[in-house]
Amino acid sequence: MEKLLIEILSKLNSIETKIDTLESGQKEIKESVHRIELSQPQDIVALLERMNKTLENKTEVLNKRVFNVETEIERLNRQ
Repeated sequence: MEKLLIEILSKLNSIETKIDTLESGQKEIKESVHRIELSQPQDIVALLERMNKTLENKTEVLNKRVFNVETEIERLNRQ
């Protein structure tokens, strides 16, 4: 009977250790999720800023091309 109780206590200790490990892992996961949630808006803003800069650069290039074409059209119209 005593042997059985020792075995049960051993199993309970093993289960407690596993539960502690799971709780620790759960805490780490929650912390990681929290960090991701905090950084996500910053990442989105950085992407939007990069897209805006690229769009501005492309718009500037297109404006220069249109200006050159309009200038040439005006020059040809005056001839």
